[in-house]
Parts: sequence; C-alpha cells; structure tokens
Amino acid sequence: MRIMIDTNVLVSTYLFPTRTMQQLVDIITTHHTIVLPSYVIMNSK
Repeated sequence: MRIMIDTNVLVSTYLFPTRTMQQLVDIITTHHTIVLPSYVIMNSK
C-alpha cells in the first residue's frame, strides 16, 4: 500500500520522537511505500 505523509506528521516524527511513533514508522517503512508529494518536499526546505 502507498501511504502519503503530511508535512506535519513528517516533522513531528523528528521533533517529538516517541516509542509509538517509531513503531509506526517502522511498520510503514517495512510493509508499505511512503509517498511524499512535491508540496511536502517544498515545505521541508
């Protein structure tokens, strides 16, 4: 499954690292494909 991640979610995973968020990221990256729209990439610059 492809999962699109919003800018807020992406930033939150780095600013507020928790065990639950790390588990979620691990599951998503192991079993799914992350999709980052161009506007998310532009917002992160």
